[in-house]
Amino acid sequence: MTLSLNDLKQRQLVWQGHQQAHAKRATVSSGFAELDAHLQGGWPSSGVVEIQACQAGIGELRLLFPCLEALASEGAAQAPGSQQQKPLQAWVNPPARLSPYPLQADRLSHSVLLHTRNDKEHLWVSEHLLKSGCCRTLVCWSP
Repeated sequence: MTLSLNDLKQRQLVWQGHQQAHAKRATVSSGFAELDAHLQGGWPSSGVVEIQACQAGIGELRLLFPCLEALASEGAAQAPGSQQQKPLQAWVNPPARLSPYPLQADRLSHSVLLHTRNDKEHLWVSEHLLKSGCCRTLVCWSP
C-alpha cells in the first residue's frame, strides 16, 4: 500500500510546525524550553518531522539529540527481557561526516549509518527501514 503525503497528513502522521492544531498529541521534549513552547509541547513522538535549515552542518542536529535520547531510553525501558537495549537509530545520507562527540559512544553502538548512491535508493532505504520496524528513529537528509 502506497500512501501519498496528503494521506499521511490526513492520518496526522505528518506534523507541520506552522499548524496550530489544538488536538492533544504525544510529544517528546526538545530539551529546550523555548523551542518546546513553539512546538506546542515538544517534537511529536511519532510521525515525520522535517527541519529546513538554511545550511546543513550549522548545529541543527543539536535540536534533535535530546529527543533522540529520550526516544531511545523509552524504547529500552519497554524492551522485553532482563537486558534493556536501546533501539536502533538509523542515519541516512548525512551531508557531511557526523562528529562522534555529540553522537556519544553509547548512541553510536545502537546506530547504523547508511549512504546511498542516488535519490531512488535513498527513498527505498528510508521506506524499508520505516516499514521493517527495526529502528525507533530515522534521521535522513533528503535531496
